[in-house]
Amino acid sequence: MNFSTMAKPSVAIAALSLTMTGCVTTQGNDTYVNGKCITCWENPLTVETTNGRGSTTDSLTSAEGVTLSCRKATSKYDQTWHFRDKRWCDNTTLPGASLSPSVTYSETVALPVDMAYSKAKRFLRFTDPDDNRGGDSPFAARRWDGIPGTYYNVVGMYGGPMRQMLWYAEYDVQFEKVSSSRTKVSLRHRVYSRDMDPTDFRKQLMGAIRR
Repeated sequence: MNFSTMAKPSVAIAALSLTMTGCVTTQGNDTYVNGKCITCWENPLTVETTNGRGSTTDSLTSAEGVTLSCRKATSKYDQTWHFRDKRWCDNTTLPGASLSPSVTYSETVALPVDMAYSKAKRFLRFTDPDDNRGGDSPFAARRWDGIPGTYYNVVGMYGGPMRQMLWYAEYDVQFEKVSSSRTKVSLRHRVYSRDMDPTDFRKQLMGAIRR
């Protein structure tokens, strides 16, 4: 992976330079130059365009002077950006990265369903109803369903800036009991990164379950 950090001009500087040659208009809190919004960002998970000054994001400047549009930090210890690449906030895109197509995979492992689920949970590091934190945790599963001893389904995200990683995977994984000692694992996922092979995430997860 390329861990180099390059300087990025602030939106304010970009807007100033564009006013010299383009038509500048405002709509609400956003600024448009020749019809193109220059203060909007695209959420890679929901593909929802919003501005950097809403209730979930805020504008701040890092130690390197790079202007970011990140969510508000909850404390001085809350890093909303990646320590290796401060252009990547934990709720925005990473320049140069792309989201892979969805990949599907299934495999039957020689483990009881509860054990297979527990090993996956330890690797993916999500919280579920047993943790008594639910949606209050930033790492809670986006969707969870399960019948202990029979079936589990988890939809979530692994990696990203909040995990201090320069990639993340969106996943939907199911665990179905085949017998008392065998479980069918079905995985659908896609990876957002600069150059990571999406199958690497599957190999990491399945390796953690088999160990």
